Amino acid sequence: MQVGLPTGPGKESGLCGDDSRHGFTLLELLVVIAIVGIVGGLSIVGWSSFLARLKSHGTANQIRDALVLARMDAKSRLRNTGVLLDTANDQFLVFVDSFAGGPTGRYVTGDLVLTPWTTLPSKPVFASISSSSSPDPVPRPCMTAGTGTVSTPQTGNYSIVFRPDGRSWVSFQAKLVTPKITDTFLVGVLPTTGLITLEQRP
Repeated sequence: MQVGLPTGPGKESGLCGDDSRHGFTLLELLVVIAIVGIVGGLSIVGWSSFLARLKSHGTANQIRDALVLARMDAKSRLRNTGVLLDTANDQFLVFVDSFAGGPTGRYVTGDLVLTPWTTLPSKPVFASISSSSSPDPVPRPCMTAGTGTVSTPQTGNYSIVFRPDGRSWVSFQAKLVTPKITDTFLVGVLPTTGLITLEQRP
């Protein structure tokens, strides 16, 4: 006598008849959504911080590169070339100090512009800028007093002009602080040598 497999409600005669399978519960879905949201939020914060730091480095490097370009042009073309830094609008240009009456050590209307206004990648806070002018192009004799450092406002236009021998008309140091991240940069120019420095501080 042939005995058949029992059948009934909820039972099927195939191997795929396991009714133990079930979908996700609402609680499980909510837990998964919460985890995905937390991970996504942390990723966005990390990515935003990375982009801000990248722009911060780019701003400091761009100012340094503009100063290097001006100094190279001054030495190679034997003229006074400088950078005009507009801290109020976060921009700069490179120019030739070509005033008809002779070089002035600063930008004046009518000077030859080598590169037009360039906007900085980020909006840094110029926490402090110190500059001491040395308008006399003749090197200072030994054992004589030099000009002192003059504190200047934190906003405004600053001209950093290099002479044909590579020296700078001014000593210059700017402290750049990028909001919301801890990056701090010091960009400096030494007048006696024209050496351009870029230092990152924690």
